[in-house]
Amino acid sequence: MPQNLQVGIYAGGGHANPRLTWTAMQEPDVISNGYIHVERRTKPLYSPWSAWSVVGTVAGNLSEFIDFTIQQACQGSCPDSVQYRIRARDNTQNYSMYSDVVSKTYYFYKIFPTGNTAEIPDKFELLQNYPNPFNPTTALTYALPKDAHVSLSVLDILGREVLTLIDEFQKAGRYTVPVDANHLASGIYIYRIQAGAFADVKRMLLLK
Repeated sequence: MPQNLQVGIYAGGGHANPRLTWTAMQEPDVISNGYIHVERRTKPLYSPWSAWSVVGTVAGNLSEFIDFTIQQACQGSCPDSVQYRIRARDNTQNYSMYSDVVSKTYYFYKIFPTGNTAEIPDKFELLQNYPNPFNPTTALTYALPKDAHVSLSVLDILGREVLTLIDEFQKAGRYTVPVDANHLASGIYIYRIQAGAFADVKRMLLLK
């Protein structure tokens, strides 16, 4: 069974695409002429999960898959949540058990090409969430004038982190990241960004 499946981001082609990694298989019958099958399901906001479907197959000796089909699959409006699982098939056509399921929420924001300077912000900026107050979803928008490692999180009024939204390297551009606070209690929350040397915080109000 494949182990340590993780989902991250691959920034290329003007969009952010899911990048899956896992521990390389050690079984000879998988490494030699075997395969890894990648399955995905999606969940638009306020809708149920779709059925699982195979979105790609890679050689059994590989340990990475970039889902370039997600833009096609979402037909112009990208899903708010996506889950992946994988399983191995050996050279005798036997399948392993599925890996653990990994999830990514509000992932498919537009990345402006760095060569298009008209779209590159001239300063770091964290905007006020909209709508505010909100129940239970809102959106956070920020601007990066240059490439940077970005951490974006939500904290309760006591400073305890309750949501980690972004923790990755991103290219210059403007980003909007929706937030689903369905599992949080009503109250004031703080959202915080760290992008290189830039840091900022703002407050938002969840009313249920």
